[in-house]
Amino acid sequence: MLYFLKNIKLTLFFLFLSISSQMLWGQSITGVIMNEDKIPIEYATVVLQNPVDSSFIAGGTSSQSGMIHITIPHSDKLVSISVSCLGYITKKLEIQVNRDTVSLGEVILQQDPVSLETVLVSAPDHCFKRDGSSLIANVSSSILSSAGTANDILEKIPGILVKSQSITVFGKGKPLIYIDNRKLYDESELNRLSSTDISTIKLINNPGAEYDAEGRAVLLIKTKKNTMKGLAVQLSEQLYQSRYFGDQENLGLSYTLDKITFYTSYNHSYLKNYRNPRATYTIYSDTLWRQTIDLPQIYKNKNNNFVAGFDWTIHEKHTLGVQYRGTFGREDVDSEGKEIVTANHVNIDEIRSNLHSENKIRKDLVNLLYAGNYGNSLQILVDADYMTTNNDGTQKVDEFSSIENRDLHFLIQSDFALYAAKLTLIQKYNDDREIGLGGEYSLVKGDGKLENKERFVPDNIYHNREEKATFFAYLSDAYGNLNFQAGLRGEFVTSEFENEGVGENNRREIFSLFPNVSGSINMGDVEMSLSYARKTKRPSFSMLNNNYYYLNRFLSQSGNPSLKNELINQIDYQLSYKDFNLDLAYIYTQNPIGMYLENVAGNSSHSVISYANFTKAQEINILLSYEYKYKKWQVQLTPGLRQPFFSANYLGQQKQWNQTTFSIGCSNDLMFEKGYILSANFNYQGASDYYIERSMSYKSLDLSLRKSFFNKKFLVKIQLSDVFNWETDDTRIQVNNISYQQNSVFDSRYLSLSVSYKFNNYKNKNKESNAAKEDIERL
Repeated sequence: MLYFLKNIKLTLFFLFLSISSQMLWGQSITGVIMNEDKIPIEYATVVLQNPVDSSFIAGGTSSQSGMIHITIPHSDKLVSISVSCLGYITKKLEIQVNRDTVSLGEVILQQDPVSLETVLVSAPDHCFKRDGSSLIANVSSSILSSAGTANDILEKIPGILVKSQSITVFGKGKPLIYIDNRKLYDESELNRLSSTDISTIKLINNPGAEYDAEGRAVLLIKTKKNTMKGLAVQLSEQLYQSRYFGDQENLGLSYTLDKITFYTSYNHSYLKNYRNPRATYTIYSDTLWRQTIDLPQIYKNKNNNFVAGFDWTIHEKHTLGVQYRGTFGREDVDSEGKEIVTANHVNIDEIRSNLHSENKIRKDLVNLLYAGNYGNSLQILVDADYMTTNNDGTQKVDEFSSIENRDLHFLIQSDFALYAAKLTLIQKYNDDREIGLGGEYSLVKGDGKLENKERFVPDNIYHNREEKATFFAYLSDAYGNLNFQAGLRGEFVTSEFENEGVGENNRREIFSLFPNVSGSINMGDVEMSLSYARKTKRPSFSMLNNNYYYLNRFLSQSGNPSLKNELINQIDYQLSYKDFNLDLAYIYTQNPIGMYLENVAGNSSHSVISYANFTKAQEINILLSYEYKYKKWQVQLTPGLRQPFFSANYLGQQKQWNQTTFSIGCSNDLMFEKGYILSANFNYQGASDYYIERSMSYKSLDLSLRKSFFNKKFLVKIQLSDVFNWETDDTRIQVNNISYQQNSVFDSRYLSLSVSYKFNNYKNKNKESNAAKEDIERL
């Protein structure tokens, strides 16, 4: 009963806020922005001005459903309204504001009749724009549409770094990624998603309570909605040439009826890479041990990916989507290396090793997505996932030593299953004010084993289980040109780890609250936002697994079952003025998880690579971006600065890891006649500290030329990546009495050719007229 009364009080409080805001701020401008086919336009910009002196009154952007709701102070005067969106002709309106709510009804924007080639030659003024603390890339109506793949677009978004197909956000780490509200579990899918199929990409720098507490940044990718019916075929081919040859093929089919779309696709990829890591371990103990390792490797990866599903519009207010994704792959590594071991600068052993490993991978994912609208204001979202992963690997190592020869055989297997479901209820009072409530449940369980035939490392069978129950609530509202959101997320996590090899069983129960609050204000050319959020980072299962993995007779690797979760407090400030965007962030982390090296008890020559919690870490991040267009040249400049504050024990003293890091990215697009686009992208990052690891500076330059043919249905792109072969992976670690240094040389320079072709016999659902000549994919 007490819980029920508290909910009644909370509802009355929100109702009071809703009524009070209307009384305080008075008039509202509402409407729906649509194109000529009556399809809602998202992120259309609406600006209200005084028609006498053109002074700014208020402004906003349209929602996913095309709705606008702009609140202005009480006024009885003429207001000039400008509605604009990239790819459409700007519409001007004048209205008399003399009552509480003025409805514009349906505002129809006409598509800009300029052809694709002309659009690309002139280039839109902006590819990106702010929305509070988020950054939106308008892909379908900008030059980004012809970039190639989703990864090619992400490389151009300020603050996002794509390196070796791994995606990180400046100062935030790996983001959570969603494609059409479906959570992405495999980042390689982004390299299979064509840029021509993407509508917008939204980077959320301060995710709300509705997202997992581990998500310090979120990427929302929305693909274009299919408004036509009929058969569509998409073919693409990518060829890579560096030291070795690689290829990727994709075939996609879809068929659309009045209310349902069936789709399927098949993707095959083969990559072969060379990498040569050279490492030096130095142990300062009763004896000065030093191990120098030269381990050139050839890595081969074969993957087959299959997707099938359907999207069903059951009713104009209810949609259902079901999707299956299957991945079947194999990874092979071959290496012939050499290790030299010295004690007090005297050679005591030279080890030559041959390694061959095979790993077969299978992933199966089934997703169900439902969105329903009840009445005019209540929306229910249901998202459910079932995923299984299977890894079946073997490893054979032959060591030839002046002391002892060894033949080692390893069997490594693991099977995991994920069950996840999320329910979200959204009550909308208007397009700005909404309350969201929801919950999530997930269960991950798995088994694995490690066997060594020769017993140089102990055999082990382990079991993992993690159960998470979550509730969240948030409120978002707008008062004139001021927007704010506040939310709270609670997570109860139970995890169990059993190691049969050592008879260890660990169980942990953790309940945590994660609040967040943000506010933004729009003042014409100036937009500012300030936000605070509490986040976390949980150790992975491999980090918690205390199996000992054999690297060589002097070096092992293991997890740490006693690791705690990181607790992260971050404050973000964003400022946008015309073509400039500024991001400032302060981050304070408790129990930071970092790599850790230590000696094996009783054996000073043998060390173990593991993970540990440190006490605390702090950092300040500054990122500035500038977008500029001059005639046929479009450039984006993104300088950044990162300042960490961290210390850890090394050789009996507290070593400071406070390296100031400067980075800069420069993206250039030069448009020629007939739609040819020449791009040059340069990236540089100085030496940076991440806890006890120091990564040395690196830089790269990519050049590409692309062109669309046959009314944008055929796209050709040729690219030379890392033109001067600058990229390296150079790392330094110093902790306790151990120093580690590794420099890796790899095939970063490669030439690629990409071609894609789309065929369809679409007809407009509404007009039933042949649309073969229409510009379906807008730029």
